[in-house]
Amino acid sequence: MCPRCGIRFDADEEGVFATCPACGSLLHLGDEAEIAHQRLVPVLDEAAVLGRLARWLRDREVLADPKEVATRLLWFPFWLLPGDALVPAAPLLASNLGAFRAPAGDRVAFREGEAGPAEIVPASVPPAAIVDDEATRRAARLLHVPFREVRFRLWGHDYTVWFDAATGQALDFDLPATSERRLDVTYALLLLALFAAGVYGVRTLFGGTAAPGWVGAAVLAGAAGVFLAVAFALIRLTESR
Repeated sequence: MCPRCGIRFDADEEGVFATCPACGSLLHLGDEAEIAHQRLVPVLDEAAVLGRLARWLRDREVLADPKEVATRLLWFPFWLLPGDALVPAAPLLASNLGAFRAPAGDRVAFREGEAGPAEIVPASVPPAAIVDDEATRRAARLLHVPFREVRFRLWGHDYTVWFDAATGQALDFDLPATSERRLDVTYALLLLALFAAGVYGVRTLFGGTAAPGWVGAAVLAGAAGVFLAVAFALIRLTESR
């Protein structure tokens, strides 16, 4: 029996899924009663998601602009348990999955024909594999969450992050190194070079090398200019955060 419209029908489709011939709802067929699929209505378009990406990068202190950015919409299934707890109904290796919460938004019956060209990730993990309590298993419902997958390139590496298209929560898969870490290494090497240039300039200025004194003065002046430029860059970087 379809839990959405109440019609009784014989499921002649192979596997653990069936489609209601009356209302078109996609049903999960298991040892328990048939389970209706629901989906969240996506509201974030591609432009909004790119704004979320920029904020996500800033929150991780990544100041470089991503390159070769590409997005696509996909539907990922979760088991919605009592209390709005979400458990993936398919393998998912996001690093912050434990912090992901059921997005707020309109929920409607899920029909494959309404998914458009977006990829539908099939549910492959039954409720019995995630919960032991029979009452909880019977209360579980399949919820298809729309995600906008964003792939981009940064510092020669490829990264992927998912933003749910209802509220913009992020699922992290690959975390880029922070700009601060890269800047620390860059400035440490630069300061080391400035120190070496300063030592050479002082020695040359006071006749400690074979080069004329004006060379030492020029080296010291150049090192001072570079030091001031680095100092102002650090000030601007600090004030921009």
